[in-house]
Amino acid sequence: MESTNTNDLEQGRDFLAWINRGNIESFTSAVKATPALMGALSRIDFTPDAIAAFANSHGFHFTGAELRGYLDRKIERDLSERDLRHRHKFLECRDRGDIPTPVTMDRECSAGGRILDHKDGFVLDRREILKGGSVVVCQTPAIAELVAVIREVLVRAFHPHDPREAHGKLDFETYTRIILETYGTFIEDERVHPIMTAFMEQMGMDPEHVIYEWPGFRLVFPEGSREPGFYRTTVSGLLAPHRDTWYGSPHHQINFWGPVWPIDSDATLRVFPRYYLKSIKNATPGYDIWQQYVGLALVPGIRQTVIQEDPVAPPLEVGDVFCFAAHQLHASAVHGGDTTRISFEFRLLHQEDKGAPYVPPNIDYYGCGEIYKGWYGLDGKEIL
Repeated sequence: MESTNTNDLEQGRDFLAWINRGNIESFTSAVKATPALMGALSRIDFTPDAIAAFANSHGFHFTGAELRGYLDRKIERDLSERDLRHRHKFLECRDRGDIPTPVTMDRECSAGGRILDHKDGFVLDRREILKGGSVVVCQTPAIAELVAVIREVLVRAFHPHDPREAHGKLDFETYTRIILETYGTFIEDERVHPIMTAFMEQMGMDPEHVIYEWPGFRLVFPEGSREPGFYRTTVSGLLAPHRDTWYGSPHHQINFWGPVWPIDSDATLRVFPRYYLKSIKNATPGYDIWQQYVGLALVPGIRQTVIQEDPVAPPLEVGDVFCFAAHQLHASAVHGGDTTRISFEFRLLHQEDKGAPYVPPNIDYYGCGEIYKGWYGLDGKEIL
């Protein structure tokens, strides 16, 4: 009789665990499919208890402990052996105190932006950028080549529609399928790696000392559209002020952004250098980069109001590229036109910059992990 009761209890616990797992998975699916829900979630800390409380308030019932167990099991089950080794090594370093904790800062930064013409012998001043400056490099040959490839890929994918108008011609399911197929092809396009190598050389960098993120394209639908748009293969629209370092980007990372088709003079990405050395409240406590690798990507948002007047946002022509540090607070410009705004972006890491004294310290990233995937080396193959 006692054995029967014990079995009943175990079966009951298993049944409840199954229900709770279903609630968690329904919640994560709803977040992925609902930009408004994702936006609301980004305004809380990403601790299991906070996420569970948020989910419960939206009709998905599970506890923080149940979510923590679910995430741990999913990470251990779904991550590759290589990724698990990397995660365990990071956690060991953190537990030993080898990972520096954020340093709170409140210093003014007066660095501005410069606009430079590309010419033979040009050298991008990475130190200037990593100290808070920003640079537009005009008409770089490799950028013109990259834009031409992205245009060709998108025109072919959306034919017979203009890629800038396809959002109004296709239902969202069809549009999504096209984006997924197109980017899946683009990340294997053999023309991209030679272009990236040429870009490094045109910036005065030795490609042997640089790794790069494969370029992505961002499509922002006009304001008032039912859906926001896409970045790579993820539904994404206008970005609120943020630092890339809040997503685990290395602090010596440099970002590159530019238009694929002409944009209005006030449509450039906005950079706010006054916050370069000012800590900002954000939702990174509890953020774990490994969750995104098992399909649980959350966006750590800003948790305070910032001054957005007088940004560095120079007008850009097709063929120009805007260069700034991942540590810079930056945001999308409002898109009030009637066509999709299409831009490219990618990031570089130079080995000489890692740990250099001119690289900004961590002043407000409280998450777990640093992005180590999606980087490509001299041979065009992904590396750790």
